[in-house]
Amino acid sequence: MSSLKEFQKITLTAEQQGFIDKAKTGANILVDACIGSGKTTTILEIIAQMISRGKRVMLAASTNAAVDNILERLEDLPSKIKKQILAVRIGNDNAISESVEQYKVSKIVDEEIKNEIV
Repeated sequence: MSSLKEFQKITLTAEQQGFIDKAKTGANILVDACIGSGKTTTILEIIAQMISRGKRVMLAASTNAAVDNILERLEDLPSKIKKQILAVRIGNDNAISESVEQYKVSKIVDEEIKNEIV
């Protein structure tokens, strides 16, 4: 199974591994911790493991920046996992980071329409 942990050779704390193990059971989880605690790494690992199991993942955050941060870091995932992800960012278009513009709903819908016309 492909995961960020295997790909980047990262070391997870017991608490991070606990979140990942809980997510693998199908439970909804809330990852809340201070800056620099490894939330993003934990979330990316959960995404990688769930996608590699054929599961769907919905990520919600209290700020646009938090969602954008995860979307930016999707590039860190193994290519085998990235190929299976259709990420869609729903939220305030005026508060989106330029680096994740390609994930906007309007952008994805426009691309699908163009593909249908061609």
